[in-house]
Amino acid sequence: MLDMNRWLFYIPFSFIILGFYRNSWLPGGHSLYGKEIFIIFVISCFYLLLVMDFRQTFGQPIRALNGKNKYVFLLFILLLISIISYNLQEVSVVKNFIRLMDFVFFFMIFFLIQPRLVINNPEFFKRLVLIILFTGVITASLGLILLLSGVDPVPQFQGSLVSFIDEPNYVPFIFNLGIIASIFYLDWQKEKLSVFAKYFIVVSILIQLTALLFTLSRGAYIGLAFGIVTYLFVKYKAKITLFIPLFLGVVLVIIPPFFRTKGFGSFLSRFYLLIPAYIMITRSKISLLWGYGATNALKSFQKYNLIYNLTGSVRESQLNNPHNALVSLILMFGVLFTLVLVIFVSILLFGTLLKALKTKDVKIK
Repeated sequence: MLDMNRWLFYIPFSFIILGFYRNSWLPGGHSLYGKEIFIIFVISCFYLLLVMDFRQTFGQPIRALNGKNKYVFLLFILLLISIISYNLQEVSVVKNFIRLMDFVFFFMIFFLIQPRLVINNPEFFKRLVLIILFTGVITASLGLILLLSGVDPVPQFQGSLVSFIDEPNYVPFIFNLGIIASIFYLDWQKEKLSVFAKYFIVVSILIQLTALLFTLSRGAYIGLAFGIVTYLFVKYKAKITLFIPLFLGVVLVIIPPFFRTKGFGSFLSRFYLLIPAYIMITRSKISLLWGYGATNALKSFQKYNLIYNLTGSVRESQLNNPHNALVSLILMFGVLFTLVLVIFVSILLFGTLLKALKTKDVKIK
């Protein structure tokens, strides 16, 4: 059973590797655009067949719609209304249907199945943290080597760190997760780690921080600062006030030059992307409440963005999303679905934060 659990733990990472390759400048990466959804669909079906115990699944009584279950049920109902009543093209066209099912599969695998495996097998949690840690430091190291050697695999982003990813705005997510994982692992395993391992992790944090700075992603800077402050707050509570002067001093010295390097133009270009999204959302009550569908939203945004491309940039006019997660959700599934999802996620985050602050068990915290 443990060997099967290993398969179930590692297979989902193939989706992440596929996403990396699709968004890379590596040979053949761009040829996957639009085709990766079929690969994800096939792997997901195979994965769910491996994990599903039909007797156990269909033999279980239906859980009462209380607690957190009611939010998942409500999201499912809103999604059905959005699709069946207003965006039937999302299930009547094969490619659209497969993309929609990939959304459903991702939710099942990454939010239900994978976490249960990690919770039930402590060794898998350790592996998960290490995978994130090494992914971050390897990505950062490659990016810095390319940047320092003057190699520009993506000429249009010359001067920004891209690593194997062809878009500097995508790379920071890897570093932010990697840095937090590195800090956590060092803190968590410090009594078991050798001196060499401790130095390695400290150096890996510095490498990832340096790489993050050279992505010139201001949103990533803010996100990482928020993540570190939250981690310290959970661990030290009121004692965090001792770290604030040092933390602010470091931020004020290091960050401003990178802000100035990127300038204000990129911020404006992101703001301009919200204009066609706003026009789409306010076009009618139906588009506001129920969205355009997972696939049709991408096509419609590209069309509207081409018409209202205020930046005059060819690249910006070819984008099929507003580079904003909440706005993208509204465009796809409507404001009702997005509002319920935000409430649900907020309850999960703040509820877990309160539990972490209240517990005195360090491991659980």
